[in-house]
Amino acid sequence: MVILCTILIFVVSAWQIINGLQKRGGTLEFPFLVTWVFLLWMLPQAIAVSKISGIPEEAVDRLFGMMLLCFVGLIMGFQVGRRKGLKVVSVIDFISLRKLAVVSILFGAVFAILLKNVSEEELASSNWSGRTVAFLFLSQPMFYGGALSLALYLRKKDKVLLVFGACALLVVLGQIVVGGRRGPLVQFGLATGCILYFLRGFEVPKAIFVVCIFVAAIFTNGIGIYRKTVYDGQQYGTNIDIAETGSRVVNGLFAVLEKYDELLLPTDCPEVLNATMFMQTIENANIIDFGTDVWDHLVHTFFPGQILGRELKAALQINWFGKIYKASGHKNAAGSTVTGLTDAYQSFRWLGFIKFFFVGYIMGFLWTGACRGDFLAQLAYGCLLRPGLEAITHSTPLFYMGVINFAVLLGIFIYIISRQFEKKLRRQQDWTRSLSMPRVESVNGFNPLRPLTMQRRLAGVEKVFDGAQNGPKPTTTD
Repeated sequence: MVILCTILIFVVSAWQIINGLQKRGGTLEFPFLVTWVFLLWMLPQAIAVSKISGIPEEAVDRLFGMMLLCFVGLIMGFQVGRRKGLKVVSVIDFISLRKLAVVSILFGAVFAILLKNVSEEELASSNWSGRTVAFLFLSQPMFYGGALSLALYLRKKDKVLLVFGACALLVVLGQIVVGGRRGPLVQFGLATGCILYFLRGFEVPKAIFVVCIFVAAIFTNGIGIYRKTVYDGQQYGTNIDIAETGSRVVNGLFAVLEKYDELLLPTDCPEVLNATMFMQTIENANIIDFGTDVWDHLVHTFFPGQILGRELKAALQINWFGKIYKASGHKNAAGSTVTGLTDAYQSFRWLGFIKFFFVGYIMGFLWTGACRGDFLAQLAYGCLLRPGLEAITHSTPLFYMGVINFAVLLGIFIYIISRQFEKKLRRQQDWTRSLSMPRVESVNGFNPLRPLTMQRRLAGVEKVFDGAQNGPKPTTTD
């Protein structure tokens, strides 16, 4: 089972890599990026788990089987979703969207500052809660606003967008360089690459892109070494001396590069080991939640327990995984995840790949819309690539929460602004057409110069002529 699944994963991976390298824009397609996550992150850990003595053989077989199913599910979902495509924003109201970008950056910056001023004890905690989570969520519009600023600036050079976009960029770079956070690094790189490709047709040369993937894999796997060197004995997340920041960052980079050979294909396997042991517990305890873990994440993310009460928040959550964790004797390492394989198997057993299928479907749907020129799809695809990859490394509900976050914090506003602008353009076009048509004098209160749609205007003219057969004849003027 292990050998067969490994061979099939390599075959599917080779197919996706060759397919992505052969066509224009293929390196930014979701299946191409997903392939590298499985090859450089999940599969090496899975092989290391298979060599650990004491793990039941059926647990290892289950691990490799779920890996293959979820991998194929993502690819199939993308191929099905790309047959359609989002098409809702065909015109751009530059002035209104510029205001939205500035407001989003300022709004997010306020909560980013509040998050920075939270006590060091709260920041150092491995499980953030309360106001820390609220500040983190409300600071996300700063990144979305920065992405919107870049997209608008590529369409029209504007100093306001340049200034505010640069400010958002500095904050994100601070999170990456000083904070040593992998999420913002992946999100910033992929979102920027997608926006440049969709709006300017710029694509990083494929050879350089592949090299960047390997470098990113090294630093992603070595982020613990980097953080330990940068904070140099301090608790992670606490403030460090500005004067020493530069030297600590350089030392952290060299510390990671010194162990590049170990980090490229890591032998330690905390995340995949967690998935293996918890899936075994799920099987032994015969637990299945039918996807209610998405509801738990929804309540955890959007229900303000500090306002409405933590007891009520806990009562609204089903928390199947808490029961699984207690039933299992396995204790996951601090900071390690359980991967999306765990919640997929927890929801529908072997059919859990359906959750990955819908992740791929949404990304394929957005990809086609973005390639067709839909502005909202272009932004959404770039901003959701990170949650899409985290569906593999962390859990699938994180992707669905990312979709909701983007829709609530930015997407709905772009949609409303664009719809209002389209209506305004239609009224102006109808008015222009009416001036170029033979004008009919007002008969029975009907004035053809009113800014109605063409269909309503023609219907009104027919009614006027029908009613005027027995009365005064309408006159025309040149």
